[in-house]
Order: sequence, then C-alpha cells, then structure tokens
Amino acid sequence: MNEPADYLWMEELYQEELFHLSCKTLVVVPEPWEKLTEADKSLLSKILSAVKVGLAGARIIAEPEFTRSMLRQLNPRCVLVFGSRLEPPLPPGEVHRIEEAKLVNAPRLDSLDEAGKKLLWPALKEMYSL
Repeated sequence: MNEPADYLWMEELYQEELFHLSCKTLVVVPEPWEKLTEADKSLLSKILSAVKVGLAGARIIAEPEFTRSMLRQLNPRCVLVFGSRLEPPLPPGEVHRIEEAKLVNAPRLDSLDEAGKKLLWPALKEMYSL
C-alpha cells in the first residue's frame, strides 16, 4: 500500500487548489480491503449505514500509520480510523478536530467488542450530528 512518502510527492506536485479534492468520509484501516474478513466488512458496512454514509459513500484506504500530512492531502471532512496508528496519537472514542476534519480513533474492526461499540457510538453521533 502507499507509504507516507507517496503522499508527500503528490502534495508537492499537485499544489493548485484544483487538485485538492476532498471526500466527505474517509475510513482508514491497517490492512488492504481484500485482507479484511467478511465479518469486518459487514461491521464496517453497518457502522457506515448507521451514520447514513454507507460503504459507497466512504473512501476506504489501507494505511498502518495515518499522519497529518496524509490528512491534508486527502482533505476529508470526517475520518474514521480503525486500528491504524495515528501520528500524533489520539485517544479513542472522542471526536478530534484536526484542521478542517473531524476524526474518531477506534480499535481494529476485528477487536471492536460491545464495550468498544458503546464508546464509539456517541462519538459517531457527535461527528455526524445524529
């Protein structure tokens, strides 16, 4: 998958505002989509449907580490991070405002238990104004 350096060269090459396309919802997972289990994909689909986005309305990327540089380059409004390392680190279960984006950090999909879901849901409601 893309290394952080891949984002840096894109940022330098495409500096004009025209190239700063944003997505509304960005989902960051540590492994490629093909390596996620059906249970993880189903859980993610349910989470995104609950916030009225759905899988089709989100951009999903696989990054073991997600940085501010990547955030600037991808320019989303809402970011859901499931198990990827954040730089700088942020506590889970809270909405964090970083530049123009709202970000929620959560455990990996395969380790998101009932307690984790109960911690995640209020943050998602706040982020999506539900």
